[in-house]
Amino acid sequence: MQPPHYAFYALADELSLDAVREIIHDLGLDESWLRITETTACYEERPLLQIEIYDLDTGEPVFAEEIGLTLAAEGRSALTVGSHPEENEVAFALYQDGELSFMWAGDPDDFEAEDEEGNEHKGRSGFEHIFSDLTGARFDDYLQATSVRPDAGDQADDQTLLLLRGRYVALPAGSERVPELHSFHEAELDIAESDEDRMALLLLDVRLVEELWKNQPAATVSAFLEAIAPSREGVLGPLTGAFSEVRQFIGEHPSDQPLATTNTPPLTAYELLAMATAIAFSGGHRVSHYDERFFPLLSLNPGGDLERVISDELDEIADLGLLSAMSEVLPYSAPEGQMLESIGDEELAPLAPWAVDDQGGYEGSIFLLDPKRLITSLGAFSEVNFGARCEQFAAAWCQLASDGKEDSQAWREARFARDAEEHAAFDMLRNEFAMLLALSQVNHLQPAILFYGR
Repeated sequence: MQPPHYAFYALADELSLDAVREIIHDLGLDESWLRITETTACYEERPLLQIEIYDLDTGEPVFAEEIGLTLAAEGRSALTVGSHPEENEVAFALYQDGELSFMWAGDPDDFEAEDEEGNEHKGRSGFEHIFSDLTGARFDDYLQATSVRPDAGDQADDQTLLLLRGRYVALPAGSERVPELHSFHEAELDIAESDEDRMALLLLDVRLVEELWKNQPAATVSAFLEAIAPSREGVLGPLTGAFSEVRQFIGEHPSDQPLATTNTPPLTAYELLAMATAIAFSGGHRVSHYDERFFPLLSLNPGGDLERVISDELDEIADLGLLSAMSEVLPYSAPEGQMLESIGDEELAPLAPWAVDDQGGYEGSIFLLDPKRLITSLGAFSEVNFGARCEQFAAAWCQLASDGKEDSQAWREARFARDAEEHAAFDMLRNEFAMLLALSQVNHLQPAILFYGR
């Protein structure tokens, strides 16, 4: 059985790929995956562009009538083709010169329509006849084209872009649709009751921040922030509370002057503006979790005398999960900076250098991160090798903890839930961080760290 397929089609000799992207952008669609590719299907022997739009949150196709109407504006033609064999449903619409010329959707066995000569056609064969009459092609030509990908709504290829908060974001080919990656979120673990300071990893467009701050009038910056106002909690995260204050500051600034012309510009406004450009987030967590658990586990040194290092810390790690115990006692490679033990001071820079005082003090909460070393660590990380390392550590720990008296299976079962939770947490943060860094590379954007309180 063929997989479901839903797409718009535009004539390639009427619209370029860039023109289609501009049309979709100007329609105000947001938080969507957009895939545009050439297809072997044709319309009256004219080549087509296949256009798929998927909701970022659900992965479901986005179908709004204005898309087809706009693609077909100014004398152009466009089509909608859909098929869901399991539900026994098909859909077809033809748009010409900005108007709907023909549309039908439903069970093809229920199809009824007349051709231009007034002849009535019914059922599946009737649908096929009318479709061929209107397009000069077979319906299956569209469904069986090599451009059709069953997983297009869940996995990006090199024709897929993300439309996010008014901007197009390139997606690494093969990346999965992960909606939570594109809004601020915290790891769903044991941090709710903790008063410890937290941190999250971000992907910022610092060039856009500089442009808005230094070159654009305050009125333009105000419009930029107002555009994200409906979704500000998901974009600004812990800085959401400063939105009204920054809005007031901008409103009091001369509307035709850049914000940088202020004598003593507030750092909060600059940081909030930077957060407003963020397009990816790795889950917020306790600073100690990232610094003492996550980053060390990415950079464990090979080898080592497990029996010795475990026995030296046996009492101290008794109540820890497996991964916490490993990061506690195993050696790892890290620069040992002053701000973070696992991130070198040379790898961090203040978001706003102009806010550093004469004594070198800086009260900002966002720091730019040089990711080169961490990209290397992630690239060298092997899930297979890490799993083997975990198993070796668990076996040695079990032997020492039970002293050969306790059943090893019982020892492991007693810790199963806690260890599984730690593995899931580590995998989640690692996958998010890897996706964030991959996005930074294909879009030339800046990774950063946000420090914040509860």
